[in-house]
Amino acid sequence: EKKMNLSEDEILLVADPSGVIFISNRKSWLFHSIYALSSQDKEKIKMSRQFGNGPWEWVGLTFSGNKQAKDTAGNHYLAHRSTIENYEGWQFIHLRNRKAVSNIVTDPIVRVMGPIVLALCVMMGLSILYLYRKASHEIFRRKSAEKALRKSEERYRSIYHMAPAMLHSVNPEGRLISVSENWLKALGYEREEVIGQALVNFLSKESGKYVEEIVIPEFFKTGMASDIPYTFVKQNGEMINALVSAIGERDENGNVARSLAVSIDVTERIKAEEDLKLAKEKLSNYSKDLERQVRKQTGEIKSILEYTPSVISIKDQEGRYVLVNSRFEELFDMPGNAILGKTDY
Repeated sequence: EKKMNLSEDEILLVADPSGVIFISNRKSWLFHSIYALSSQDKEKIKMSRQFGNGPWEWVGLTFSGNKQAKDTAGNHYLAHRSTIENYEGWQFIHLRNRKAVSNIVTDPIVRVMGPIVLALCVMMGLSILYLYRKASHEIFRRKSAEKALRKSEERYRSIYHMAPAMLHSVNPEGRLISVSENWLKALGYEREEVIGQALVNFLSKESGKYVEEIVIPEFFKTGMASDIPYTFVKQNGEMINALVSAIGERDENGNVARSLAVSIDVTERIKAEEDLKLAKEKLSNYSKDLERQVRKQTGEIKSILEYTPSVISIKDQEGRYVLVNSRFEELFDMPGNAILGKTDY
C-alpha cells in the first residue's frame, strides 16, 4: 500500500484459496469473502482454524471475467487479479472505481469548457481507461507486492497472534527463528528464551533425535511435512504430544529457507486412546474370568447331577425331557438319548 501510494478509490486485496480477504486497505472488508460462500464452504474454513469462527460475510463483489467487478451498491470497478507464486490459490486483487477514474479527468474540464470539451474529455477518459488497463498490470508487477510480502517478517505476525494452534519456524540448521504466542504459552517460555535455540532443546530425547536426524533433513529437501509426531517438553517438565505439519518458504533460488509449521496438541486424544485400550483389556480379562467361572460352575453342576442318588430331570413347557441324570437312566433302564425330547406319555 505505501509503495503504491493508493488513492481513496483504489482497493487492494489479498485473498486465500477460499476467497477470505486476509489483507485489505479497506478495513471493513477484512475477513469477509469476495465470493458468496455456501454453508459447506464456511464449515471447511472454520475447520481450518485460520480465520476464527466467521461468519466471513460476502462483500458483495461480482466479477465479470478478470477485468470487471461490481458491488451491491452499483459501483463498477476495473479489476486486476494476479496469483501469488509458491502459494497455490492465493491471489492479489486490485480494484479501481471506474467512475472515479473518469471524474479525475472530466470534472474540472466540464466546469470550465462546457459541453464541447466535455465530449472531448469523455473520449480522453475512454482512452485513459484503455491505457490504464494496459499499464496497471505492469505497474502492479513493478511494485513487486508479492516479493515484498514474501521477504517481510511482518506478514507472519498477524497469523501468529490470531492462530489458536502452536506455530513455529526453523532455519536449515534447525534453530527457531519465530514462534507464536500460543507456542510460548503452551510450553511456558518467554520469547527471548527460545529464539535462536535449537528446536530439539524443547523436545524429548527420543523425539529430538528423530527430528534432528530424519525430519529436518528430509523437510529441507522436499519443503513439505504432514502429521509428524513430536513430543514437546514444557518448562515444568510435562510432556505434550503433537502432530506437526509444515510447508517450506523458498528463496529466490528455489531452495527451502525456513519452515512454516503448525503443531496440533493430541495429548488428550492419545490419553483417551490409551484409556480405551486399557478398558478393552480389562473387559477382555473380565470376560475370560467370567467364562472360567461359568465353566467351573457348570462342571460342578454336572458332577452333582452325575453322582447324586436322587432322580433329576428337566422338562420344557411342552413336557418334553431336555435333561436327565444317570440315576434317572438307571431307574428306567434307558439311555439318555432315548429319553430326551420325549414326554412321560
